[in-house]
Amino acid sequence: MSEGFFEAIEELERMTRDPSDVLEELSSKLSARELQLVLVYFSQEGRDSWCVLEVFEWLKKENKVDEETMELMVSLVCGWVNKLVQGEHDVEDVIDLLVGMECVGLKPDFSMIEKVVSLWLETWGPTGYLAWKMMEDGSYRDAIKLVIQIKESNLKPEVYSYLIAMSAIVKELNEFGKALFKLRSFTKTGLISDLDVEDRQLIENYQSTLLSDGVRLSNWVIEEGGPSFHGVVYV
Repeated sequence: MSEGFFEAIEELERMTRDPSDVLEELSSKLSARELQLVLVYFSQEGRDSWCVLEVFEWLKKENKVDEETMELMVSLVCGWVNKLVQGEHDVEDVIDLLVGMECVGLKPDFSMIEKVVSLWLETWGPTGYLAWKMMEDGSYRDAIKLVIQIKESNLKPEVYSYLIAMSAIVKELNEFGKALFKLRSFTKTGLISDLDVEDRQLIENYQSTLLSDGVRLSNWVIEEGGPSFHGVVYV
Protein backbone atom coordinates (compact mmCIF):
# COMPACT_ATOMS: atom_id res chain seq x y z
CA MET A 1 0.00 0.00 0.00
CA SER A 2 1.19 3.49 -0.84
CA GLU A 3 1.86 6.43 1.46
CA GLY A 4 -1.22 8.03 -0.07
CA PHE A 5 -3.40 5.30 1.42
CA PHE A 6 -2.11 5.84 4.97
CA GLU A 7 -2.34 9.60 4.51
CA ALA A 8 -5.99 9.26 3.45
CA ILE A 9 -6.81 7.03 6.43
CA GLU A 10 -5.16 9.47 8.82
CA GLU A 11 -7.00 12.47 7.36
CA LEU A 12 -10.36 10.70 7.34
CA GLU A 13 -9.96 9.52 10.94
CA ARG A 14 -9.32 13.07 12.13
CA MET A 15 -12.85 14.01 10.97
CA THR A 16 -11.83 17.66 10.65
CA ARG A 17 -12.59 17.82 6.93
CA ASP A 18 -15.33 16.53 4.71
CA PRO A 19 -14.38 13.06 3.37
CA SER A 20 -15.05 14.20 -0.19
CA ASP A 21 -12.51 17.01 0.20
CA VAL A 22 -9.90 14.61 1.52
CA LEU A 23 -10.45 12.13 -1.30
CA GLU A 24 -10.50 14.86 -3.92
CA GLU A 25 -7.10 16.03 -2.74
CA LEU A 26 -5.53 12.58 -2.48
CA SER A 27 -7.29 10.74 -5.32
CA SER A 28 -4.26 10.94 -7.60
CA LYS A 29 -2.24 9.08 -4.96
CA LEU A 30 -4.78 6.27 -4.49
CA SER A 31 -5.24 3.24 -6.70
CA ALA A 32 -8.66 1.65 -7.30
CA ARG A 33 -7.70 -1.17 -4.92
CA GLU A 34 -6.67 1.27 -2.20
CA LEU A 35 -10.00 3.08 -2.50
CA GLN A 36 -11.70 -0.25 -1.89
CA LEU A 37 -9.45 -0.83 1.12
CA VAL A 38 -10.57 2.53 2.54
CA LEU A 39 -14.13 1.18 2.50
CA VAL A 40 -13.04 -2.03 4.21
CA TYR A 41 -10.95 -0.18 6.81
CA PHE A 42 -13.81 2.00 8.03
CA SER A 43 -16.29 -0.87 8.00
CA GLN A 44 -14.39 -2.62 10.79
CA GLU A 45 -15.78 -2.84 14.30
CA GLY A 46 -15.11 0.35 16.24
CA ARG A 47 -14.53 2.47 13.13
CA ASP A 48 -16.83 5.16 11.75
CA SER A 49 -19.10 3.12 9.49
CA TRP A 50 -20.87 6.23 8.24
CA CYS A 51 -17.56 7.30 6.76
CA VAL A 52 -17.88 4.28 4.48
CA LEU A 53 -21.14 5.64 3.09
CA GLU A 54 -19.58 9.05 2.55
CA VAL A 55 -16.57 7.56 0.79
CA PHE A 56 -18.87 5.49 -1.39
CA GLU A 57 -20.90 8.59 -2.22
CA TRP A 58 -17.74 10.32 -3.45
CA LEU A 59 -16.74 7.25 -5.50
CA LYS A 60 -20.20 7.21 -7.06
CA LYS A 61 -20.04 10.91 -7.91
CA GLU A 62 -16.61 10.48 -9.50
CA ASN A 63 -17.79 7.46 -11.49
CA LYS A 64 -15.26 5.21 -9.76
CA VAL A 65 -17.71 2.47 -8.71
CA ASP A 66 -17.14 -0.63 -10.82
CA GLU A 67 -18.93 -3.96 -10.41
CA GLU A 68 -16.34 -5.26 -7.94
CA THR A 69 -16.62 -2.15 -5.74
CA MET A 70 -20.42 -2.36 -5.79
CA GLU A 71 -20.30 -6.03 -4.74
CA LEU A 72 -17.88 -5.12 -1.96
CA MET A 73 -20.14 -2.35 -0.69
CA VAL A 74 -23.23 -4.57 -0.77
CA SER A 75 -21.30 -7.23 1.15
CA LEU A 76 -20.29 -4.68 3.79
CA VAL A 77 -23.85 -3.44 4.19
CA CYS A 78 -25.21 -6.98 4.49
CA GLY A 79 -22.69 -7.54 7.26
CA TRP A 80 -23.88 -4.44 9.09
CA VAL A 81 -27.53 -5.45 8.79
CA ASN A 82 -26.72 -8.94 10.01
CA LYS A 83 -25.03 -7.50 13.10
CA LEU A 84 -27.99 -5.20 13.77
CA VAL A 85 -30.47 -8.06 13.50
CA GLN A 86 -28.38 -10.52 15.50
CA GLY A 87 -27.84 -7.84 18.13
CA GLU A 88 -31.61 -7.30 18.40
CA HIS A 89 -31.38 -3.61 17.53
CA ASP A 90 -34.55 -1.59 16.93
CA VAL A 91 -36.04 -1.68 13.45
CA GLU A 92 -35.37 2.06 13.04
CA ASP A 93 -31.62 1.33 13.19
CA VAL A 94 -31.88 -0.83 10.09
CA ILE A 95 -34.19 1.67 8.39
CA ASP A 96 -31.69 4.46 9.12
CA LEU A 97 -29.00 2.36 7.46
CA LEU A 98 -31.15 1.65 4.40
CA VAL A 99 -32.06 5.34 4.13
CA GLY A 100 -28.36 6.20 4.35
CA MET A 101 -27.67 3.78 1.53
CA GLU A 102 -30.32 5.44 -0.62
CA CYS A 103 -28.94 8.91 0.11
CA VAL A 104 -25.44 8.03 -1.11
CA GLY A 105 -26.68 6.35 -4.27
CA LEU A 106 -26.36 2.72 -3.14
CA LYS A 107 -29.57 1.20 -4.43
CA PRO A 108 -29.44 -2.54 -3.79
CA ASP A 109 -31.56 -4.86 -5.91
CA PHE A 110 -34.11 -7.15 -4.35
CA SER A 111 -31.70 -10.10 -4.32
CA MET A 112 -29.57 -8.21 -1.82
CA ILE A 113 -32.51 -6.98 0.25
CA GLU A 114 -33.97 -10.48 0.25
CA LYS A 115 -30.94 -11.54 2.29
CA VAL A 116 -31.99 -8.96 4.87
CA VAL A 117 -35.57 -10.20 4.75
CA SER A 118 -34.45 -13.79 5.34
CA LEU A 119 -32.77 -12.67 8.55
CA TRP A 120 -36.09 -11.30 9.80
CA LEU A 121 -38.44 -13.86 8.29
CA GLU A 122 -39.44 -15.32 11.65
CA THR A 123 -40.13 -11.83 12.99
CA TRP A 124 -42.02 -10.66 9.92
CA GLY A 125 -44.09 -13.83 9.58
CA PRO A 126 -45.90 -15.07 6.47
CA THR A 127 -47.93 -11.93 5.70
CA GLY A 128 -44.93 -9.63 5.66
CA TYR A 129 -42.87 -12.07 3.62
CA LEU A 130 -45.60 -12.59 1.02
CA ALA A 131 -46.09 -8.82 0.75
CA TRP A 132 -42.36 -8.39 0.22
CA LYS A 133 -42.29 -11.06 -2.49
CA MET A 134 -45.11 -9.21 -4.26
CA MET A 135 -43.04 -6.03 -4.10
CA GLU A 136 -40.13 -7.95 -5.58
CA ASP A 137 -42.33 -8.77 -8.57
CA GLY A 138 -43.36 -5.13 -8.89
CA SER A 139 -46.91 -5.86 -7.70
CA TYR A 140 -47.01 -2.98 -5.24
CA ARG A 141 -50.80 -2.60 -5.26
CA ASP A 142 -51.27 -6.33 -4.62
CA ALA A 143 -48.91 -6.15 -1.65
CA ILE A 144 -50.94 -3.30 -0.17
CA LYS A 145 -54.24 -5.11 -0.73
CA LEU A 146 -52.91 -8.33 0.80
CA VAL A 147 -51.99 -6.72 4.10
CA ILE A 148 -55.17 -4.65 4.33
CA GLN A 149 -57.46 -7.56 3.44
CA ILE A 150 -55.84 -9.81 6.03
CA LYS A 151 -56.24 -7.10 8.63
CA GLU A 152 -59.89 -6.50 7.69
CA SER A 153 -60.60 -10.24 7.83
CA ASN A 154 -60.15 -10.03 11.61
CA LEU A 155 -56.80 -11.76 11.35
CA LYS A 156 -53.71 -10.19 12.86
CA PRO A 157 -50.85 -9.63 10.44
CA GLU A 158 -47.42 -8.87 11.87
CA VAL A 159 -46.73 -5.21 12.59
CA TYR A 160 -43.77 -5.32 10.21
CA SER A 161 -46.15 -6.21 7.37
CA TYR A 162 -47.79 -2.79 7.78
CA LEU A 163 -44.40 -1.15 7.25
CA ILE A 164 -43.82 -3.25 4.13
CA ALA A 165 -47.24 -2.24 2.78
CA MET A 166 -46.42 1.40 3.49
CA SER A 167 -43.22 1.00 1.50
CA ALA A 168 -45.29 -0.49 -1.33
CA ILE A 169 -47.50 2.61 -1.28
CA VAL A 170 -44.47 4.85 -1.69
CA LYS A 171 -43.26 2.69 -4.59
CA GLU A 172 -46.69 2.69 -6.24
CA LEU A 173 -47.08 6.45 -5.92
CA ASN A 174 -43.63 6.90 -7.42
CA GLU A 175 -44.38 4.64 -10.40
CA PHE A 176 -47.80 6.22 -10.85
CA GLY A 177 -46.19 9.67 -10.84
CA LYS A 178 -43.75 8.60 -13.55
CA ALA A 179 -46.62 7.29 -15.68
CA LEU A 180 -48.55 10.55 -15.26
CA PHE A 181 -45.49 12.56 -16.26
CA LYS A 182 -45.17 10.56 -19.49
CA LEU A 183 -48.90 10.88 -20.14
CA ARG A 184 -48.79 14.65 -19.76
CA SER A 185 -45.77 14.90 -22.03
CA PHE A 186 -47.69 12.98 -24.71
CA THR A 187 -50.65 15.33 -24.41
CA LYS A 188 -48.39 18.38 -24.72
CA THR A 189 -46.86 17.04 -27.93
CA GLY A 190 -50.27 16.16 -29.31
CA LEU A 191 -49.65 12.42 -29.48
CA ILE A 192 -52.80 11.83 -27.46
CA SER A 193 -55.80 13.96 -26.57
CA ASP A 194 -55.95 15.81 -23.28
CA LEU A 195 -57.44 14.09 -20.25
CA ASP A 196 -61.14 14.69 -19.76
CA VAL A 197 -62.87 15.42 -16.47
CA GLU A 198 -63.65 11.74 -15.84
CA ASP A 199 -60.03 10.70 -16.40
CA ARG A 200 -58.77 13.39 -14.06
CA GLN A 201 -61.25 12.28 -11.41
CA LEU A 202 -60.12 8.66 -11.71
CA ILE A 203 -56.49 9.72 -11.27
CA GLU A 204 -57.30 11.84 -8.25
CA ASN A 205 -59.37 9.06 -6.67
CA TYR A 206 -56.58 6.51 -7.16
CA GLN A 207 -54.00 8.78 -5.52
CA SER A 208 -56.39 9.60 -2.68
CA THR A 209 -57.06 5.91 -2.08
CA LEU A 210 -53.35 5.16 -1.83
CA LEU A 211 -52.82 8.02 0.61
CA SER A 212 -55.81 6.91 2.70
CA ASP A 213 -54.43 3.38 2.80
CA GLY A 214 -51.12 4.81 3.99
CA VAL A 215 -52.83 6.64 6.85
CA ARG A 216 -54.71 3.50 7.89
CA LEU A 217 -51.54 1.42 7.85
CA SER A 218 -49.60 3.99 9.86
CA ASN A 219 -52.39 4.11 12.43
CA TRP A 220 -52.26 0.31 12.76
CA VAL A 221 -48.52 0.47 13.28
CA ILE A 222 -48.95 2.99 16.09
CA GLU A 223 -51.84 1.10 17.68
CA GLU A 224 -50.27 -2.35 17.57
CA GLY A 225 -46.56 -1.70 17.43
CA GLY A 226 -46.06 0.44 20.48
CA PRO A 227 -43.59 3.31 21.06
CA SER A 228 -40.63 1.56 19.40
CA PHE A 229 -42.34 1.96 16.01
CA HIS A 230 -43.41 5.58 16.35
CA GLY A 231 -40.14 6.90 15.01
CA VAL A 232 -40.55 5.08 11.68
CA VAL A 233 -44.11 6.24 10.94
CA TYR A 234 -44.76 9.53 9.20
CA VAL A 235 -48.40 10.48 8.74
